[in-house]
Amino acid sequence: MESKIGIVPPQEVDLAGEELEAVEKLQKSYHNMKSELGKVIVGQEAVIEELLIALFCKGHALLVGVPGLAKTLLISTLSKTLGLSFNRIAAQIGVSKPTLIAWSRKCHAKVQSQETTANFTRDQALKLSYEQELAHLDIRIKAIKQELLSRTLHRTSSEDLESFLTHLEHRLQDLEVVKKTTLCPSSA
Repeated sequence: MESKIGIVPPQEVDLAGEELEAVEKLQKSYHNMKSELGKVIVGQEAVIEELLIALFCKGHALLVGVPGLAKTLLISTLSKTLGLSFNRIAAQIGVSKPTLIAWSRKCHAKVQSQETTANFTRDQALKLSYEQELAHLDIRIKAIKQELLSRTLHRTSSEDLESFLTHLEHRLQDLEVVKKTTLCPSSA
């Protein structure tokens, strides 16, 4: 009897709410991706299923076969479905599976490095923004203090100016706390 890859009929399982939601989300993603790939790739259901299993398991897959089996089309369609980029490596004599896996890991490390750089740049921009706002508030506080001391503001009462000054000082303290807690370099 030939074993078939396919969906196992539903079984009664006692899962917590979050676990059940995760399983349902995975199942929905699986069916959506299989449907999208099936629109382009015809007659390769087992290959599609095995590829999706490797993908969901965060594993590697090496597609091997004779020309014309839509291997490249399958992967390019998968990358489009997931919104990813696509690069093809033509197999050559001397290119072993470990070499391909090493190349894959190198590409993955490069993408992670780019994401880290983007996060660092975003954090630098956020820090600069906080520093600029702090400097601006500091200038405003000094100007109001000077006006309070000289009593040249005739239209605004001293109480209103003192209230506004207190508000600005609290805002400055809040921003300094945020800056210290969110922008300090992580120890990891």
